[in-house]
Amino acid sequence: LLVPLVLLIGTKPTRGPDRARPFFILSVAIIALSLAARAFWVIFRNPAWAAVRDQPFLRMDSLMFGVLLAGIAAYRPSIYSLISTRRRLLFPLGLTGIFFAGGYQVFMLVRTQTLNASLYARVFLFTVLSVSIAITLVSLESSDRINHLGSERPWVRLVQFISITSYSA
Repeated sequence: LLVPLVLLIGTKPTRGPDRARPFFILSVAIIALSLAARAFWVIFRNPAWAAVRDQPFLRMDSLMFGVLLAGIAAYRPSIYSLISTRRRLLFPLGLTGIFFAGGYQVFMLVRTQTLNASLYARVFLFTVLSVSIAITLVSLESSDRINHLGSERPWVRLVQFISITSYSA
């Protein structure tokens, strides 16, 4: 809950296009600090995977990837447009990352009973999965097929209604 306040205070002294630079610096710094804190905690405290997953301050990088993408869309629309035009590449890349990191790797780590001992799983798996989801969301958000999906279909209207009301509340 403090991240918006930090970003607002950190970007307040600057006006106009210069406001983007501190925003990006702070966003990347929060990602780096979260990843470093998670690595430090895992290396020196050796918690189980679920204990790492349940620590919101150690997972801020996951949130910040979305914030960073929103910042790119707001402050650098030409860059975001360039990224989103690659949606036919991003979608399979993102889904592969989700499947590989979120499915196969977790399944194999659980199956081999190494999930709680794996430095990768407790530190970097969250980041790989978050980046994969962000890539997938950019590709879906920029898809005309998704954005103009037959809203005359009742199930589509239901999903849109639930999505809009649940995320805006």
